[in-house]
Amino acid sequence: MTLLDYFLSLGTRLAPYLFLILIPFRNHLRCSFHRGVLYAVLFYLGTTLSVYLFGETYGINSIWMLPFTCFFLVFCLFLAYHVLRTSLRKLLFLILLIENYSDIVLMFSEILEAHLAGLLPGFSAVGLVSLCRMLVFVLSAPLIHYFLTRQVLPVWEHEDTPEIWSMLWLIPASFYLIYRLGFTSSIAALHSEITSPLLLAIVWTAGTFLSYYATLSMINFNEEKQQLQQQLQVQEYQALIRDKQAERLAASIASTRQTRHDLHHYLLTLKTYMNHGETEKLRDSLNQFISNFESSIKTPVCENLLFSAIVRYYMDMAEESGIEFTTSIVLPPSLAIKDTDLTVILGNMLENAMEACLRQTAGEAQFIEVKSRMQGNNGLVLQCRNSYNGQVKKQNETFLSSKREGEGIGLSSIRTLCAKYHGVLKITPKDNTFTVNLLLNLPAAA
Repeated sequence: MTLLDYFLSLGTRLAPYLFLILIPFRNHLRCSFHRGVLYAVLFYLGTTLSVYLFGETYGINSIWMLPFTCFFLVFCLFLAYHVLRTSLRKLLFLILLIENYSDIVLMFSEILEAHLAGLLPGFSAVGLVSLCRMLVFVLSAPLIHYFLTRQVLPVWEHEDTPEIWSMLWLIPASFYLIYRLGFTSSIAALHSEITSPLLLAIVWTAGTFLSYYATLSMINFNEEKQQLQQQLQVQEYQALIRDKQAERLAASIASTRQTRHDLHHYLLTLKTYMNHGETEKLRDSLNQFISNFESSIKTPVCENLLFSAIVRYYMDMAEESGIEFTTSIVLPPSLAIKDTDLTVILGNMLENAMEACLRQTAGEAQFIEVKSRMQGNNGLVLQCRNSYNGQVKKQNETFLSSKREGEGIGLSSIRTLCAKYHGVLKITPKDNTFTVNLLLNLPAAA
C-alpha cells in the first residue's frame, strides 16, 4: 500500500471521530472550533504517518496490531481530553461509543464492498473500501448525530455523578471487546456468504444502540425525577419564606402602630425633661429609646438577598425553639449559581441542622453555626456546624436517614449538586458536633 492509500483508508476510518466530537459537542470545546478542526487535521496526518510506518515495518495483520489499536484509543482519549471540556470518565465513554459506531460503519461498508466489487471493476481495492465507508458514514451520520444530541448530550451535560460515569463506560467497552474477539471471524466470511453477515450486522447494531437507549433513558428519567423533587423543595422553601415574611410584615405593621403611640409619650416626656433642665433623665430616655429601636430591626445576614432570606428564616425558627444561631457570612450580592440550586443546598443543610438540634434531649446545648465566603473568584465555601445527640446511621461513607431507608433526601440532593458544580463535600460528626463543609466551583462570569 502506498502512502496515498493509507491517507484514503484512514481518512474514512477517522471521519466518525472527527465529526462526532467536533459537531455535537462544539459547545463543550476547551478551544475555539477552528482550533479544534486544526487539531483534528494534525491528528489525522500524524496517525496516518504512524500507521504507514508501522504497517510497512510489521505488517497490517501482524500480532502487534492489537496493541497498536489500544495505543490508538489511548491517544484518541488523550487528544479529546485537551479538546473537550469534561471529565476523563465521560471522555472514555464517548471515545468507546464512537468506536462502537465506527465498527458498525466498517461492518456495513464491507458488506457493501462485497456487493459492489463486481459492479465497479475499475476501482482499486483501497478506493472501493474508502468509497463504501464514506457512503455508509454519510447515510448513517444524521442518525448518530440525532442520537448523540437527543440521548447522550443531555446525560453528558446534566449528570455529573462520578460513580455513574465510572460504570457507564463499561457498556461501550464490552461491545468493543466482543466485536474484536468474536466478530472478526464472522466478518471474514463476507465475500463468500452475504446474507448471514448482513443479518449479524443488523442485529449487532440494533442490540448496541438499544442498550445505549435503555441505559441513557433510565438516567435521563432519574435526572428529571430528581429535578422535579428539587423544584418541589424549592417551591416549599419559597412558600415558607413568603409566609415568614408575611408574618414579619404584619408584626412590623403592629409594631409601627405601637411605636407611633409610644413615640408621642416619649416626645412629651423628653419635652418635660428639657423644659425643666433635667439633662440626666433626658439622656437616659434617649438611650433607652434608641436601644429599643435598634433591637426591633433585623438586618440582612449578607448582601445576597436569597442567601440572607433562607438563613434568616431558619434563624427565626431557631430563636423560637431556643437554639443558639450564629453566622459569619461574607458574600457578594450576586452568585453564579442557580437560585434553585442554592435554595436546595442551603435549605437542606439548615433543615437537617434544625432537625438534629430538635432531636436532642432537654438540657443539652443546642446551636447552629453558618459560615460562608468566596474563595478566589469562583469558589463558594459553605460550612454548617450544629449540635446533635451523637447518634448517626452510617454505611461505608454514606450517612443514612433517620426517617427512611437509604441516604436522606437532603444529603443526597446536596451531594448531587456538589458533583454538578465539581465541588467537594466533607461531612464530619465529632464530639456531638455535626459539621458539613462544602466547596463549589461556580461558573466563571460571562
